[in-house]
Amino acid sequence: MPNLERPYLYRKAESWESVKDNQSPTTSPPRLKQHPWSLAVLMLWTGFVISLLCLLEYAVSRASLDTNPPWSLHVLPDLLLTVFAQLHMAVTSAHLIRVAASAIRFESTAPRTWRELFWTANKSWQDPIGMAFTAQEAFQKKINVSKMFYLFAFICGIAIAIPTILTRAYQMETVPVITAITLSPTTFEPDRINLIDGNLQTGIGLGPWLTGLSVMNLYNSSMFLPESQSGDSLIAARTSTDVDPEDFFFAGDIGAAVNVSLPGLRLQGNCTPVHGDVEDQIQANASIFQTICPSKQVWTNTINARSSFQMDMRACGLTTFSEFDSSAVQNTIHPDASVNPDFGFFSYNYTADSGINGNGLIECHATVSTGNASLRGDKRTFSDFTLDPFFNVSESALGGEPLSHPLYVALSSIMGLDSSNHGALVQGFRFIALDESVQALKYIWSSPSPDDISKRLWSAISQETATIATLSWLDSTKYTGTTETLVSAYVRIQPFAGIAYALIGMWVVLLGVVTLIGYRRSVSASLDGYLVASLLAKDGRELVVDQEYGSADGNLLLRERFESKRMF
Repeated sequence: MPNLERPYLYRKAESWESVKDNQSPTTSPPRLKQHPWSLAVLMLWTGFVISLLCLLEYAVSRASLDTNPPWSLHVLPDLLLTVFAQLHMAVTSAHLIRVAASAIRFESTAPRTWRELFWTANKSWQDPIGMAFTAQEAFQKKINVSKMFYLFAFICGIAIAIPTILTRAYQMETVPVITAITLSPTTFEPDRINLIDGNLQTGIGLGPWLTGLSVMNLYNSSMFLPESQSGDSLIAARTSTDVDPEDFFFAGDIGAAVNVSLPGLRLQGNCTPVHGDVEDQIQANASIFQTICPSKQVWTNTINARSSFQMDMRACGLTTFSEFDSSAVQNTIHPDASVNPDFGFFSYNYTADSGINGNGLIECHATVSTGNASLRGDKRTFSDFTLDPFFNVSESALGGEPLSHPLYVALSSIMGLDSSNHGALVQGFRFIALDESVQALKYIWSSPSPDDISKRLWSAISQETATIATLSWLDSTKYTGTTETLVSAYVRIQPFAGIAYALIGMWVVLLGVVTLIGYRRSVSASLDGYLVASLLAKDGRELVVDQEYGSADGNLLLRERFESKRMF
């Protein structure tokens, strides 16, 4: 019959005594050597880690300085990070297994049980899976492990995390590189504003308004909006074709990637409908309009156009040109000589045979300021506006007609158009719209609301402000600015950078601790399977005799205490 007995590693009854009898006792002590290679590699690796961190920090510090970063700052860090990720755990593990080879000589650092000795030799502390299975078996079978095993596992856990955190801490991103430049843009020139004749201002200003386009559409590259505006409102103001911004700085075209401080004109204000008793009284009795005006000068005009369209208008402004003066003596409205506030009223009543009709009272406030502002060409925004009195009425126009306030010019120009220009005036207020509901496009009469009329009045004031700025343009003055070039460079990402440095510091300190308490001369360069087998043989115990082949989990003898003094 076949032998049905289960195989064993060694059968004591058959051969153990004979083998034991034939052995000669070993009296020579173990040969201990330094085996310093793992320590040397660790020291070199620590130097590599420090060099890598220095290189990354240097790359970060140069990110905003180099428009064409060298290979050593653009490619080399990525290569070294890859090498670091591949070798960091291997170097750490190699040194720990060397420390384990000498730590087993002393009771304070040796494994507590033979089972822990096998775990250490198998590097069960090296990766999360090994740690998990070891922890499960140790908990289920109540096996206590030494402090060295805990330290090894903790150090390896840190070593595993460091490459991942470090690659998150230093990443390639697009950053702007600021470069100083000298430019001569076509822009507002302060000295030229005093040379503009007021009649030229009046003759040119209303033309752009009659196109129906906003000032932003016509002068997009020369206009800058407040940097404090939110992103959505900034985009809406820039893309609108019929709404003019209530706050803008007009200078000149500086380019899309240039930042510079330039002089210019700033307009702030709006036009809004007036509702309530005042409006009703004015519509009932036109003479009451005189009482709300800050001056005795009231303009009146009547538009008579085709289709029996008729519009009666009345307007008044705070002052004429004198309040646009930037001198402290002339400007009595505002204590700062470079700020010129103004306001006015506009009343209208229109009818047409098509059945449309409407009326309203509009109040406009406008403040024109001269000064300097910091401009961003990429976003077309301005900031850090500082007042500066560029205009002086006593020195303007070389003795001719001086400039007038844009609000005054806008109202007086609209009210001063004669019958030959009534068709253009109707178009300026957008009483004629394009009918797209039929295949053959044609114009139809529209009925603008008080809000629509308010927008068109503010557009006229904005266009008059832009007229002053464009008549003051010059391209011969040099300014010092900066330009932005977008490049890919390494940047430091928090909090990952702080975490990475903390983990690296812990890794260095803990490796130093285990080296100090466990690194001694040893019989082998590492605690491997052969060394464990040698220890098992020298111990003289029958820990594997009469035990089944296979896993060591079922061998209860391996839970016995490992006594290093029996072998060293």
